[in-house]
Amino acid sequence: MAAAATAEVPAEQPGRGFMSAIKRRREQDRKEWAAYWEVQGKEAENSYMGTWRYHIGRFGDWPATWFRENIVEPLHDKHKMPYYHRKISRVHEVDQCGVNDRVCLYEAEEQFRLDKLVDHYIRDILFNRFTKCVRFNGHDNLYRCAKQVDDFENADLNFFIKYGELGSEQTLPACYMKQKHRLIWERRHPEIMEERKRAYEEHMENLRNGKFNMHFWRKDYTYRHKRNNNPGQFFGPYWDNNKLPSEGDTDISRDWRYYRKLEDDPNFDTFNYPKEWNEMAKTLKEVKEQHKQKMSDNGNGSANNGNGSANNGNGGANNGNGSANNGNGSANNGNGVKESNSEGMIIKEYRVILPMTVEEYQIGQLFSVAEASRQETGGGEGVQVLRNEPFEGESLFHGEFTSGQYTHKIYHFDSKVPSILRAILPKGSLTIHEHAWNAYPYCKTELTNPDYMKDNFFIRIETIHLNDRGANENALRLPSDVLNKRELVIIDIANDREYLNASDICNETRPSTFRSERTGRGPLLQSWQDNCEPVMCAYKLVTINFKWFGFQKLVESFVQKQYPRLFCKFHRELFCWMDRWYGLTLMEIRIIEQETQRELDEMRACGNPRGMIA
Repeated sequence: MAAAATAEVPAEQPGRGFMSAIKRRREQDRKEWAAYWEVQGKEAENSYMGTWRYHIGRFGDWPATWFRENIVEPLHDKHKMPYYHRKISRVHEVDQCGVNDRVCLYEAEEQFRLDKLVDHYIRDILFNRFTKCVRFNGHDNLYRCAKQVDDFENADLNFFIKYGELGSEQTLPACYMKQKHRLIWERRHPEIMEERKRAYEEHMENLRNGKFNMHFWRKDYTYRHKRNNNPGQFFGPYWDNNKLPSEGDTDISRDWRYYRKLEDDPNFDTFNYPKEWNEMAKTLKEVKEQHKQKMSDNGNGSANNGNGSANNGNGGANNGNGSANNGNGSANNGNGVKESNSEGMIIKEYRVILPMTVEEYQIGQLFSVAEASRQETGGGEGVQVLRNEPFEGESLFHGEFTSGQYTHKIYHFDSKVPSILRAILPKGSLTIHEHAWNAYPYCKTELTNPDYMKDNFFIRIETIHLNDRGANENALRLPSDVLNKRELVIIDIANDREYLNASDICNETRPSTFRSERTGRGPLLQSWQDNCEPVMCAYKLVTINFKWFGFQKLVESFVQKQYPRLFCKFHRELFCWMDRWYGLTLMEIRIIEQETQRELDEMRACGNPRGMIA
């Protein structure tokens, strides 16, 4: 409340002796409140309502003032410490907070910022002591400042170990993960840590004996300079974190530039591992040479009957649910989910008609998968390829196909699912493993979540590609019970409104306006499915099972709703990219796939999530 102007209370008053600053401030407050109520009383003299409000206010103010002055303030003064002895209660550390405890995480983040500020000021104080000592004694007599140098350099090193390389936007989780990685690395390399300990003890012994070697603090053996993994040659108080983002740096929890990588040190990260794991400690150059030689020996890059590694559009498109993968496959051959009764599961068959031949589609879908994977990968999400190799001896599609290309991929996604699911699903539940067998023109895929759902979740997708207009009522040769339960969905890639979101539509991939310069096909106008030549159809059977009580229908329905959107968007892009892939050979596609796999690993480690979202 506003208070009338009053004169300052003197430090000493007759009969009261000397008052502290706190007591003077409180006495001043009492004077101002007394003046305030005096003004309020004069304003209320000629008004009945004003007088009533004044007395009610004084009646309520008196007990509150008495309680504050006679109970609260004396207790506060009794337990109050001088400012240099105050103890600030610490909140919980981040590892003590619950996963979804936002209040605890916020408090821990603020405590982290306070700790960093305190560490920064401590380092500045030590640096000022060091510089004053150097100015007084001169650079030729640094040995006289050995204690100040050692104190400052220890604080500077500890500050870097805790906060360095985290970029200008430092966060507590990133700092916490960095410390975890550092501790793991130090435990895996005890010989390095023993050498550091020995060198530091020798340095301290020299200081006690009056010897001082300034080169000890060049930090070469302590930690490595982040740029190009070169040793740090600087001597100074600051490690400029503000420049790191502009130089392409990322958090240490995502980028281990702080450590020597495999390409620099063949023995990195192999200490204390089983002996057979040491075979993995080869330089990147050697791995590339072996791969290149293998590809050359195979002649056509393991094309293996022309069956591509993209698994007929699986593994990269990742549009809509992060695992739909333009999907193919379902049969279990010992590598995926177990066969299960179809009762209770949602089964749909999608038919996608395209103006091309089955042979042309094989090239187009392999190219489009690689391109779509780039669009859907970034910010920690996207596609990770673990295995991509030929297979033989598998009985597929009633024994008609026995060889092809097998891939094992992992899909990392978060923004691809609704917020309600992100809120309830724990870590590990948003990672999907895909096992796919591409025996073109037949393909099958199995999608699972072994890290969390295990056998309680799977998606099966079977695909057969035929040169027809989608009129085959049982192209996948389904048994009668599955055939009766199957729901049929026809997808028109030229229709912009039926299944797509507004963000999925762009002029570059709109079949109703696109015309291929190399083939003369397009645009796809009304009734194009009945009149176009050549023509083919992709028959895709999608089976989804989610065994979680209370969420089964919700999740199964959501995923099935995403597949028409996924298939429609992917095949629109495949058709409109025709001029980019038409005429390519399988060998050229293999080269594109290898480049894509390398780029996906790089893109997934940086940037923001991309592509379709829920």
